[in-house]
Amino acid sequence: MKKDIDADKLTVKLTNANKSTRTITVDSDFIRLCNQAIKEQEFVKSNGEPDQNIRAESANLIDNDYIVRSVDINVKHTAEADGSVVYRRFRTLETFFNDKRITPVTIFYSGMIAMAKDLYVAGKLDSEGYQAIAKQFNLNQTTLKRHMKDFLNEDTIKQVYSLS
Repeated sequence: MKKDIDADKLTVKLTNANKSTRTITVDSDFIRLCNQAIKEQEFVKSNGEPDQNIRAESANLIDNDYIVRSVDINVKHTAEADGSVVYRRFRTLETFFNDKRITPVTIFYSGMIAMAKDLYVAGKLDSEGYQAIAKQFNLNQTTLKRHMKDFLNEDTIKQVYSLS
């Protein structure tokens, strides 16, 4: 929600499905994009390339304080957008960029690797650094350890970022 963005501190408060909250650090680009999304009032269908049989090329967004909002098509639920809305928008990105790897999970993992790379470059990818990643991405210790074994490690960072 708008109120959960702190542009001065570069933080955003996230509320999970179970209503628990956590505050994460973001960059100025993220803040800028959220603020732009808040100002949007219209959703352009299919990235401006709608099917020929479509009635309207755009639709109004529901007027609320959420960043990701549903299209206003006489829906009963006008609060936060349903999870399926997010997945459909990811599908649109996947199609637009012709890249099936663009999914919520790969974006999530990419963020973890990027944070790990920043810590690695700063010489701080140690136990404390991994705990910071766990906090930022809401990982329990079991999941963190599995990710460290699978991809969240120096070898992957060096490979992805061509570091030595």
